[in-house]
Amino acid sequence: MKTITRLSAILLLIFFTNNKVAAQVELGLQAGIALPKFSPGKYVANGYYNSMSTSYYIGYNFGVVSNIKLSKKLSLQPAVLISSDGTRMDAVFSYFDTSSRRMQLIYLKIPVNMVYKWAINKKHYAFAGGGLYVARGLWGAEVGHGNTSDISYSLADRIIFRNNDPGETIPTNLKPYDFGFNILAGIQINEFEIVAGYSRGITDVFSNSELYNAKYKNAVFNLSARYYIHYLPVWSKNTKSK
Repeated sequence: MKTITRLSAILLLIFFTNNKVAAQVELGLQAGIALPKFSPGKYVANGYYNSMSTSYYIGYNFGVVSNIKLSKKLSLQPAVLISSDGTRMDAVFSYFDTSSRRMQLIYLKIPVNMVYKWAINKKHYAFAGGGLYVARGLWGAEVGHGNTSDISYSLADRIIFRNNDPGETIPTNLKPYDFGFNILAGIQINEFEIVAGYSRGITDVFSNSELYNAKYKNAVFNLSARYYIHYLPVWSKNTKSK
């Protein structure tokens, strides 16, 4: 988290102290759908489960986004979002116990992206870019069902965000913080933007859980709409006062 904060501060300092830069800050709202899952998609474990496979489920994202214009084509885009992460998971223990569950996770996510924009025509623009994010787990739950050789059972448990895993199989324990990178591309039409993006964690999700002895990471596809509702001019030092 400190690394991302320092990187953002350095980028802002470079551009806002440059005499040739006259930036504009635009503020807006973002909302869209998310397709999260844990990556890799298939894992053969050495722990409690013999094998696990993951797949996407439909979630959401929403929040506040800003667009800091550093030049005619280059912008810095920090945001504060509520984001769905998690996965669908099918697990097999020997040949007699199988389970299927959805692990739904809600994170407070702060991405900071550098974006390059170019004109398609007089009214439409395209853009692409990437950056880093930090996220804090807010809430989690897993629901599903399982079967053994003689019974069927239901799954409905909370997920706990903590670094210290006491070795319990229930509830599932996840690390409270997630760090990763983003890539994105989109189209701008006046104050509206349509954005497609992909986020991938670089830290393990599980807190060395006995139940899920796997090196899984968050991975999310997003499709979102943005609407900018306000902008503030930020003038550089070479702006002449009247």
